[in-house]
Amino acid sequence: MDINPLLVEPFIRDAKRSITTLNELLASPDFGSGNDLSTYIIAVHGMKSSLLSIGEADLSGVAASLEKLGRSNDYESIAGGTPLFLEDLRLLLEKIQPGHEGVAEGDDPKDLHDRLHELIEKCVDYNRKGALEIIAGIKSCSVKTKAVLEVLKDHVLNGDYHIAEATAARYADKISSGSI
Repeated sequence: MDINPLLVEPFIRDAKRSITTLNELLASPDFGSGNDLSTYIIAVHGMKSSLLSIGEADLSGVAASLEKLGRSNDYESIAGGTPLFLEDLRLLLEKIQPGHEGVAEGDDPKDLHDRLHELIEKCVDYNRKGALEIIAGIKSCSVKTKAVLEVLKDHVLNGDYHIAEATAARYADKISSGSI
């Protein structure tokens, strides 16, 4: 994901604010009365623009659809669609926000995927030293990836090469599919 570094912090700030606002609105028993609906429309409209500015056209389109639902007072569709939008927004934040789960800023998913496949080869060959060197060589990574690497390291140290191989393969597949 190539986002202009100057846009990352403003996007993160806007997204966090919108997530909080939208969650509060949806949780309110009075949602739909008074200014709640216009606050909702403003929040999703702002996210529509912010998402577009960082190249997330699909998610921006979802925000645009939610904005239209708000303008047409379709509370049932808003209640059904907004939680999914918020989950997608949270996942996006995890991917671009350093120190959170997902691929950290500065990570290269292809490189991480390739390194995991090198690790798999070392596990197939029962090469403890080579496997540990690969794990130690993966430095700049997300919290989630660090946790997976610790698990892999434990399996290798315990001689559980088949489990390490399977774990590395599953994580590499998640990276390839973009679900990390």
